[in-house]
Amino acid sequence: MTTAVILLVTEIGASIGGSVAIWTRKMPSKLAQSLPDISEKDLTTLFSSIPDMTKYERGTHARTGVILG
Repeated sequence: MTTAVILLVTEIGASIGGSVAIWTRKMPSKLAQSLPDISEKDLTTLFSSIPDMTKYERGTHARTGVILG
């Protein structure tokens, strides 16, 4: 039983690590494609802070670009 729990936790950790790797590799370029009119500084801010992403009102070009990015 203990071995099963350890293996489960290991698999969960690997899944989280894989998701973070995908986020850091693909998300910046996807944001740039979805939001071509936003400055590089603002794109960096959006990428690094999910709460900053939610500051844009729903339905605005920036919020839609973040969702589609």
